[in-house]
Amino acid sequence: MTEQRGSPPPSKRQQMRDALNQVMQQAAEKRQEASAAALAEARRQRRRQQRGVLLLLLAAAGLAVSVAIMLPTWLHPFPPRTGAAAMLDARKTIVFAAKVVSGFEAAHERPPISLEETHLTLPGLTYDLQGSGYTITAMVDGKPLVYHSGMNRDSFLLAR
Repeated sequence: MTEQRGSPPPSKRQQMRDALNQVMQQAAEKRQEASAAALAEARRQRRRQQRGVLLLLLAAAGLAVSVAIMLPTWLHPFPPRTGAAAMLDARKTIVFAAKVVSGFEAAHERPPISLEETHLTLPGLTYDLQGSGYTITAMVDGKPLVYHSGMNRDSFLLAR
């Protein structure tokens, strides 16, 4: 650097002032940069939080829609059987109950008073003790299907 002619060299005091002003200006610039960085970080955090809330709301909406669509299937996963399939299921259930009752008779030398005495719980079946025998009845498509204790189980199962 060349000094200009005619201007006196800066005094120590002026040099100190210039240095102080320069340091103050640098500090102010650093504060502004830090403030801008903090503001940018706050915006990023806010955007991130908003994105998280949006994703959470979308997930909740998706769950609600899937529950609304699938609820009938979850409540009744298997449609009730009708016709010949229902009749066959009822016959199998009655034969199973008859085998349980026969096993009880063999063990206790008497028929059970009720199906509950055999610890068998099958909804839709009625058991009636009649003298030395019994009947087991189930309703299929509004019609009673009756098994008498003297009947052959295999022929009852295969009957149409």
